[in-house]
Amino acid sequence: MVMKQTIQEITELTKFSKVTELSQTHRHSSPPRTTVNHPVKPATVTMASDAFGEAVHEGDLAKALFHVHERPLESFLHEPVDIAVVGEAGAGKSSFINALRGLREEDEGAAETGLVGGQQDPMPYRHPGLPLVTLWELPGVETPLSAPQKEPDLSHYDFFIIVGSQRFRSAHANLAHSIEGLGRRFFFVRTKVDLDLEASRRQRPGSFNEAEVLHRIWQDCDQGLRGEGVAQPQVFVVANWEPNCYNFPLLQEILKKELPAIRRQASLLRHLPMCSRILDQKQSSLMWEVWKVTLLSSLLAALPIPGLSFICTYFLFRAQLARYCKSFGLDERSLAALAWRVGQPVGELQAVREHPGVTRVPWLKLMADAASAAAILVGRWKGFTIVGCLVSAGLAFIPTYALLRKAVRYLAKDTQKVLHQALKAEGKKSM
Repeated sequence: MVMKQTIQEITELTKFSKVTELSQTHRHSSPPRTTVNHPVKPATVTMASDAFGEAVHEGDLAKALFHVHERPLESFLHEPVDIAVVGEAGAGKSSFINALRGLREEDEGAAETGLVGGQQDPMPYRHPGLPLVTLWELPGVETPLSAPQKEPDLSHYDFFIIVGSQRFRSAHANLAHSIEGLGRRFFFVRTKVDLDLEASRRQRPGSFNEAEVLHRIWQDCDQGLRGEGVAQPQVFVVANWEPNCYNFPLLQEILKKELPAIRRQASLLRHLPMCSRILDQKQSSLMWEVWKVTLLSSLLAALPIPGLSFICTYFLFRAQLARYCKSFGLDERSLAALAWRVGQPVGELQAVREHPGVTRVPWLKLMADAASAAAILVGRWKGFTIVGCLVSAGLAFIPTYALLRKAVRYLAKDTQKVLHQALKAEGKKSM
C-alpha cells in the first residue's frame, strides 16, 4: 500500500491530461499571449500511469511498456501537445504561426511580426481549431552571421516545425539532430516561396516554370535532411501570406491527421520524469539493503576458517549483484522480454547502457576477499586469531559497501536510459 501511495504521488506530479473534444479548424481570435518560458501543464493521474509506475518499481520493464502499448490511439486524444516553431530570426516564424492559426497580424491575439533584434523568450499561442495544441515561437537559432544566442531548451516540447526561408543550412541540420536526439519528430517548412517565384519570374521571364521552381526548392530541403540522416523527411513549401496556396493546405491536413499519433508519442515521453523519481526512490530503498549485505559479508569474512569465509563472501557478493540487476529489470531475460515488446534487438537496448559490466565481480573485490582470508591465516599463525578475524571483517566491509553502492547507482542510471530508448521505440510505432 505504501508503494502504491508513493507511485500515486509521483504520477500526480508528472502525468498530464485534460478532457476536451477535437473540432474542425476555424478562424477566430484567441486569448492574448502570456509570457511563459516553457510549457506548464496541469497534472492528473491515470490508471495507465499508475500501472506503469508500479511495473517500473517492480523491475518488470516489459510489463510497464505493455500498459502503454495496450492503450488505443484514440485514448490519447486528451493529451496536450506543445509544438515548437524554430528557425533563424527573420525566417517568418511569427507570420507562419499566424497563418497556421488563421489570423492576420492586426487580429487580436496574433503573433507580433518584424520584431527588431528578434524574439528573446518562447511565446505560446493557442491553436483555435486544434484543442489542447499550443504553438510556441522560440527565439531565432544562432547562425554564423548572427549575434551569439542562448540555446533554447528543446526538451519541453512534444513536436517541432523547423522554419527556413533560404537554402538548407547547417543551422537546420543542427536543429534536426537535436530534435531527433530527444526522440521527437518534426516538419520542415520552407517559407517565402512567393518571393522566390517572383524573383525567378523576373530573372527568366521566357523560361519561367512555377512547378519546376517549387520542386527545386523542395528538393534542396529534402536532400539536405536526407544527407543529415533523416530517413523520411516531411518537407512543405509555403507562403505565409497565401495560406491557401502551395503546400500550406497539405501541411494543415497532415498535421491534423497525425495529431493523435503525436499526442501518443508525447504522452509516452512524459513518463520519463516519473521513471526518474521512481528509480531514485528505489535506489534509496536498496541502500538500506546494501548496509545489511555488507554487515553480513563482514561477519562471514570474520569466520576463522579462511577457505569458507572466502567462498561465502564471494558468492554472497555475486548473488547480490545478480539480484540487484534483476530488481531493476536489466538481467538478460528481462531485457529480452522488453526488446520483444518494443520490437527492437536486445543489442540496441544494451548499447544505451553506460555501465553494462557493472554486475561482473571486479578484481578489487576478489583481492579484498583474498586479503581477508590471508588476515585470518596470519592471525592464526601468529596466535592472534581474534585480531585476524577483526582485520578480515574490516577488509571485507569497505570494498563490499563501496562496490554494491556503486552498482545500485549505475543500475538505476542504466535503467533510465533503457526505458528512454524503449519509450522512443514504442512512440515511433504509431507514426
